Amino acid sequence: MQIEFKLIHYDKPIKNLDSTIYSQLMVIAICVPLLIASMLLLDKNNFGYIMLSLFALVFFLHFIYDKYIRTLFSDWVKKEDIIGKLVCNSNTITVKENQKKEVVIPLTSIKEMTLYYNYYQGANYYRQPIYNGLAQLDIYLNDDNKQSYIFLIKDKVVYNNFKTLLNSWYSITSMKEFFGNEKIRTMQLNFNPKYSDFQKVRNK
Repeated sequence: MQIEFKLIHYDKPIKNLDSTIYSQLMVIAICVPLLIASMLLLDKNNFGYIMLSLFALVFFLHFIYDKYIRTLFSDWVKKEDIIGKLVCNSNTITVKENQKKEVVIPLTSIKEMTLYYNYYQGANYYRQPIYNGLAQLDIYLNDDNKQSYIFLIKDKVVYNNFKTLLNSWYSITSMKEFFGNEKIRTMQLNFNPKYSDFQKVRNK
């Protein structure tokens, strides 16, 4: 399996920002005046209908506006943030940075890798904020040199394919994974790994 990620500029922080409060303030700013105007201008007998309509409006605005405003935040990947491609398969990691020589890293030359990731772009995990999909891969080579790459997990398909690819990486080299700003420990992108799973990896 081979996956092609967008390689992101090295200076871009991967920290996931929260747009929830801004979308909620916008919903309040729109709906409160509408509610007051409705109560003053319309028949009080229609109050139940008014409330039902406003509830539907709140739900619609929160969903649409939250999706829109999230793309305006500084942590959201823009066109100018993309500097090339990160091509990964079960044997190599290839860095194709714009106007630079291609770098091929065999998995067998890697002593350890640490992955920090924020789900995939545009996703929600339960009641959490919308994720930016940014990930950082720290590679520690056998000669003790370290290389770090930031890339984008653009959608659910790529995310699920990455899960499969990680399974082969774990069989070749040592790996650690951390999810979100809280750096929750995961394994092969699974949020609730069993202790026995970690033991199996350590014993390889």
